[in-house]
Amino acid sequence: MNKLLKVKKLHNQYYILRHGQSRVNVLGVISSQPKNGLTKFGLTSVGKKQVGQSVRQAKFLKSDTIIYSSDFLRTRQSAEIAKKILKAKKVSCSPKLRERNFGRLELTSSVNYAKVRKFDRQSRVSHGYGSESVAQVMKRMLEVIFMLEKKYSGRQILLVSHGDPLKILLAAFKSNNNPFTHGAKTIPLASLKKLTLKN
Repeated sequence: MNKLLKVKKLHNQYYILRHGQSRVNVLGVISSQPKNGLTKFGLTSVGKKQVGQSVRQAKFLKSDTIIYSSDFLRTRQSAEIAKKILKAKKVSCSPKLRERNFGRLELTSSVNYAKVRKFDRQSRVSHGYGSESVAQVMKRMLEVIFMLEKKYSGRQILLVSHGDPLKILLAAFKSNNNPFTHGAKTIPLASLKKLTLKN
């Protein structure tokens, strides 16, 4: 059950940022596990510029913005760029914001995302190849939101994460428990969006 369905108003304003172009995107491979993501496949020079441009265009974000990031290298680097531009105090990392784990498809071609999508379209709890299900990813992403709701009030909070987790989090805010059965669009690299709760 999506707990957001019971929430009338959030205490904070949330924004999401997908990491910029990374070595993973250039190579066309899947990197979804800590053994690779924590220390490998950082941002390319293009990716750094993409993130910088997105954050600079977000004039509404202030220096007191709270930044939480996945602890993968490509997201940490993106978050640090945002921190520098905004002159924010620090970046806090959370494993709950990590890339969706694609199991046995790790380090294989990114065309294999389509194999997992077949399971996604069947059900939010379906998962193949040892990957995380949509429900599992949604649970951990929402745990971050509810943790921040308890910790802060009246703040701007920027969450830096990956394509699938952010797509799933957006679906949770729209009261949609499975974006892959409703044709939700992919979130572009370095895209910065506001999360709006649908009541």
